[in-house]
Amino acid sequence: MKILMINVSCGTGSTGRICTDLAQALEARGHQVKIAYGRDDVPEQFQKYAHRIGNAVGVYGHVLRARLLDEAGFGSCLQTQAFIRWVEEFDPDIIHLHNLCGYYIHLGVLFRYLRSCGKPIYWTHHDCWAFTGHSVYCDSAGCTRWQQGCHHCPMQHQFPAACVDGSARNWQRKKALFTGIPGVQLIAPSQWLADQLRQSFLGQYPVTVIHNGINTAQFRPQGDDTRRFLGAEGKRLVLCFGKEAAKNSPLTGDGSLHVVYGEDFRGRELETLCRQADAVVDLTGEGKSFQSLFGADTPVYDKADLASAAEISRLSLPAENVQEGYWRCKKAAGLLGKEVLLGVTSVWNDQKGLSDFVKLAGMLTERQQLVMIGLTKSQLEALPPNIMGMERTANVQELAMYYGIADYFLNLTYQDTYPTTNLEAISCGTPVITYETGGSPESAGHFGACVPRGDVTAAAKLILEHPCFQKEDWDCDNAVFLKKQMEIYKLQEQQFTDL
Repeated sequence: MKILMINVSCGTGSTGRICTDLAQALEARGHQVKIAYGRDDVPEQFQKYAHRIGNAVGVYGHVLRARLLDEAGFGSCLQTQAFIRWVEEFDPDIIHLHNLCGYYIHLGVLFRYLRSCGKPIYWTHHDCWAFTGHSVYCDSAGCTRWQQGCHHCPMQHQFPAACVDGSARNWQRKKALFTGIPGVQLIAPSQWLADQLRQSFLGQYPVTVIHNGINTAQFRPQGDDTRRFLGAEGKRLVLCFGKEAAKNSPLTGDGSLHVVYGEDFRGRELETLCRQADAVVDLTGEGKSFQSLFGADTPVYDKADLASAAEISRLSLPAENVQEGYWRCKKAAGLLGKEVLLGVTSVWNDQKGLSDFVKLAGMLTERQQLVMIGLTKSQLEALPPNIMGMERTANVQELAMYYGIADYFLNLTYQDTYPTTNLEAISCGTPVITYETGGSPESAGHFGACVPRGDVTAAAKLILEHPCFQKEDWDCDNAVFLKKQMEIYKLQEQQFTDL
């Protein structure tokens, strides 16, 4: 079959990556796939799928129309007409719509074609824009006018920002264009958005929940390079709690041992060492907090039987480990000795938690390091000194590296549907702290914690008082995550097959 997807981007941003992941999966099953997109550069490996709608000049004209007249979605008329001619030549068997907001396509031209083409139409909604008169998300403003007819939009000055309020007109135009089309199947990535769709004028169509997926071959925990990093290859690795007390212990003079002290490490670093230690010497009682992380066969010695710890030297040596992974990555990032708190998004603004990250930075200690990925140059210049910022990256390996070395992934968003960033973090073994926003709690699942939207203090308290590795209900073992996700996706695959 020939399948056409339409989205604002191809291979970049969350929805762009969703489209290319789908394209690769469909291509592997023998289908021909094209992704028609409107904005942003396309990574080289996805060029074979890409067909651009219009050009940059058309986008700028559309932006101007949207800003002055509040007509986002009603510019780019000529560009869309040219695109429809291309669609007729390509003659797809299935049309799969994604994000239509983004100043690149004329809704009237597109939907007049869809109404008459006679083809199956799948429409995956990634936000609320299709059934509102203006806003992409309206729950953060507590607005439900879209259920009956928009007016006096409280989100007028947020994306897609406008000088006038055209929400009433836009709602009526969208309702007329989007309803009554045969062969339409709606898809929502979260139950939250599915419920919103059913309450809107799009509720006349069937809605199926199919959660976003991720590439778990790319997003996975970093390899274990503990022994290589510590210079402990060929030696038994001993984790000692009580650095001062151990100075005169039998351990220090044994050349067959490599001793590390728990006090020198933080967060996930200490968790990693707990899991890899051949033996534990607990001189202070602090190690009791981490016993759930020790291997079942890991001997633990306390102050009373320290003399017998000499038998550690007789333990069998582990197999050599030559993986490159966690420690190398953390060193490369300059984050050794820090608890890493990571935030990732394509576009940072206050709705995505930019201001809340800045507030949070003032509540943390020097042990924690906030890292934000996806910032603009001007945002980087305005950051406080205790936040480490980076520009947006299309390098999946680099992104996975930061997920893999983080102690927490923070998603302090005021609007989101089912963020794949949560899934990516969890797949890399990192728990999520998120606001109770839209479908974000669904995406985080049981691999994290939710706090009330906007409650930065509650997020800080979780970070400072509840280390992730001490939370039994935050088990981010990659195998557990994959098992649970596969259970979800097997059910969804059957649903999609039935469609």
